[in-house]
Amino acid sequence: MLPKASHHPINIVHLTLSLETGGAETLITRLIQRINQQSFRLLVVCLCSRGPLAHLAEQAGAKVILADPMIRGASLIYPYSLLRLIQREKADIIHSHSGCGPTAALLSRYLRIPQIHTEHGRPFPDRRWMIELERLYGRQTRKIVAVSPLLKEYLQRVFRWPDEKVLVIENGIDTDYFAPQPKSEKLMRELEIEPEQKVIGSVGRLSQVKNYPLLLHAFKQILSRHPKAKLLIVGEGPQRRSLEEIINKSGLSAACRLLGERFDIRDLLCLMDVFVLPSWSEGTSLSLLEAMSCARPVVASCVGGNQEIVQTGRCGFLASPHDVSAFVYSIQTLLDHPLMARRFGECARKVVVERYHLRAMVERYEELYRQMLFSQ
Repeated sequence: MLPKASHHPINIVHLTLSLETGGAETLITRLIQRINQQSFRLLVVCLCSRGPLAHLAEQAGAKVILADPMIRGASLIYPYSLLRLIQREKADIIHSHSGCGPTAALLSRYLRIPQIHTEHGRPFPDRRWMIELERLYGRQTRKIVAVSPLLKEYLQRVFRWPDEKVLVIENGIDTDYFAPQPKSEKLMRELEIEPEQKVIGSVGRLSQVKNYPLLLHAFKQILSRHPKAKLLIVGEGPQRRSLEEIINKSGLSAACRLLGERFDIRDLLCLMDVFVLPSWSEGTSLSLLEAMSCARPVVASCVGGNQEIVQTGRCGFLASPHDVSAFVYSIQTLLDHPLMARRFGECARKVVVERYHLRAMVERYEELYRQMLFSQ
């Protein structure tokens, strides 16, 4: 289905579970904020909830709609309300995101409009029934975008999708905004951080895949060597209560803060002496890119896109997500050697500026949209 004339905007429908605070949701919002609004008209359909990023998407010119509740089972055969909605909005392309691929494939099939699907990372552990479902419906999808080369390899190996179906568009960030800043004295007062205190930090959803219990256990050991150190974990999610229990039982209440959702991420990153990402699984982590762009040395798990982003021994260290001791050793090394940490941070920023700029990512998606529409 082509637009009526080439000067008319291309109507893109983003299908996502929500616009809650998270990596995939942030990417959708930034894509909306930076895309050429004269060439593209954007609608975001949330299947589960709107979330706090919906307001930012609307401010940037997108329309955000919370879909009617789907009937379990029946909606995987004939999603009637979504079909009516997307017909009414005269969509030219459906762009689905993690968790929405099968639903979008059905819409694409019934409405005969192309579907693009971005896989931001796989759930941990990956469920067999979901693999089979997505393998089946993935046949309908025109193009599948992986956010890292290693994720592409995984998708092709597990789902047996052909090479021409899967392409890589790596996530990008605004490296001009996420740049080194002086430590905010106001923020230090709020968080009761003294100038001489070492700060370890992480940003991410409080969910199982982020593996934050490992970070808490590592931090407890680090306190024996750095008794004044602080740990800041920024984000919200279903594991908050269990993490609070670990903090209380481990006697970490005075040194560890769960900060919840925040919108001063750059300033918080610039307080951190070391950024840590111990996830079980990652695509291309936006929080990791943002920390590195702010010239923070990093310690990350050797999984997924982390292995492609972090040049171990140059801008940070990689460690197994099973190995508490390796995280302790790597974090302590950076805390004990501030000149090394500074050099790693400078290298980290250089890597991100050269390879992961937001403008390049947006241009790749714009090009893909045009290809999908005009190659039919």
